[in-house]
Amino acid sequence: MRSDKRSRLTATAVAALATLTSQGAAAAELPKLAVMKIDAKRGVDAAVAEVGEEYLAARITETRAFEVISRDDVRRLLEHAGQLELMVCDTESCAAEVGGALGVDLLLNGTVSRIDDTAMITLKLIWVSEAKVERREAVEAMVVDDKVDAAVMRALKQAGDRMFAAELEAAGVEPDLSEETGTGGAATTGGEGGKLWTWIAAGSAALALAAGGGLLLWGNLEMLEAQALADQSKTEAVRYQDFAEQRDRATLGQIAGLSAIGVGALAAGGAAALFFVEAE
Repeated sequence: MRSDKRSRLTATAVAALATLTSQGAAAAELPKLAVMKIDAKRGVDAAVAEVGEEYLAARITETRAFEVISRDDVRRLLEHAGQLELMVCDTESCAAEVGGALGVDLLLNGTVSRIDDTAMITLKLIWVSEAKVERREAVEAMVVDDKVDAAVMRALKQAGDRMFAAELEAAGVEPDLSEETGTGGAATTGGEGGKLWTWIAAGSAALALAAGGGLLLWGNLEMLEAQALADQSKTEAVRYQDFAEQRDRATLGQIAGLSAIGVGALAAGGAAALFFVEAE
């Protein structure tokens, strides 16, 4: 009887362990996310978009919230299934077909293009089972010195971090949520923002130096007039008050001119510093 009791206890323990194991396995299952093709459109090299796809796969893997299938893996799986044409799926309508072929829950795709001096990227995260866009990010980056590739990668990195900000933070990874290249505006010391501040500083320096030079010249001329009055007072009846007023105006003009020149020099130094920072 004791043996039967021990057997029942053993069976109960095994069942409990199996339950816990199955629950742990279920908890460990992560939604599968496939990084699809980033379609390179006008003015963007397809090779840059492919680098961006690999970056996104690696970045999303850092969240530890998804089982990520990279673009190369997606290509191999679709090629093996004889459905390589689905690689260019970029709409919700074909999401179910691609999801079924890959056995994934989420699809990430997007487009990148250049218009004039702006690189633009749009990312979409599609929930396969419901065939709907779960998240969407659109980011713009200014193209500086015709460096399109650099602008595209800046925009792509920021779009990815914005889309998966919550998962990155939960994993202890700090996402890039700055406004450097966002569609909501630009506020940066690099890129086009840095050039803007350089031009502002240079313009301020030029205005201050010009104003300072003008004031100093005016002050010097006034001082000459004051000196002429002083000389005249030796031979003619010239009021001291007239001389004093002339001298004070001259002194004020000289002080204002020198101050403006000093401000202009500081602004010129700031413009030079911004220029060298931008050049780096």
